[in-house]
Parts: sequence; C-alpha cells; structure tokens
Amino acid sequence: MRKKLFGTLVIIITLLGNVFAQQRVVTGTITSATDGLTLPGVTVMVKEVKNVGTITDADGKYSVVLQNGAETLVFSFVGMETTSVKIGTSN
Repeated sequence: MRKKLFGTLVIIITLLGNVFAQQRVVTGTITSATDGLTLPGVTVMVKEVKNVGTITDADGKYSVVLQNGAETLVFSFVGMETTSVKIGTSN
C-alpha cells in the first residue's frame, strides 16, 4: 500500500512540475515578400532548442510551443534565404 501511495505521489509531483513550467504558443502566417502569397511547407525551428519546430500548413500558418529560453525562430524554405527572427514577448 505504501509503495502505491509513494508511486502516485511521485507521479503527481512530476505532472505538477510540467504544469508550472512556463510555456507559450507562438503562431503566425508566412507570406512571400515579393507577391504576398502564403508559403506552405516552410520549416520553422527554435534556434536555442534542438528538435523543436514545425512546418507551415497549406495556408502558410504555423504554431510552435516554446519553452523557457527560446528566443529566436528560424524560417527556411527551399530556394529562399533562411531568416532568423527574435521572438521577444510577442506571440
């Protein structure tokens, strides 16, 4: 009985840590600077955190969940120049 109680307590504490970790979601739409059309398939990566990113959908929209320490998004697309953008406090 004590082992089950202890195990349950450990799981609850671990989950509470994840709940209180500061996260935010950054969303946007990628458009071409030349003609203003949306760009599907653009890779959006978080520079400071490996393996965190997404790809824009058919309408050029993206959504990325950021952890603490994420400061820069890197946008890359075949045939176009890779661009880095400071996130700041914007979403």
